[in-house]
Amino acid sequence: MGHLMMKYLLPLFLLALVLACNAAVVPDVSSQDISVGAIRPGDRLLHKASFQVTFQDRVFTNDFTFNGINTNEISAVFVTEVDKTPLATAWITDGGVGFKHVTIKMKSYYPYGSNFAIEIWGN
Repeated sequence: MGHLMMKYLLPLFLLALVLACNAAVVPDVSSQDISVGAIRPGDRLLHKASFQVTFQDRVFTNDFTFNGINTNEISAVFVTEVDKTPLATAWITDGGVGFKHVTIKMKSYYPYGSNFAIEIWGN
């Protein structure tokens, strides 16, 4: 009976471990800076941009969308709020790691503007 339990428990334990590790890779994507995924061997910088959030009704808000070529899959997205202004946030609203596209929404509040540096990596 002990051998039979080990035969089934070990694969079940390994599956649970893999699922827990994959879940731990997914970060909170609604913080001031975003760091999602990882740069893997063979990846290259698909897009790099500086993006300034512009004023609309006391709230600065803009969307940035990257659409890769059909062969490119995103492996990492990094968004850094350069000025470190209060209440500046960025979050992914569509796509991202594992997709060929990503949309990032960036927000800041009056009287602060925000400058974000964006890097998208993939293969």
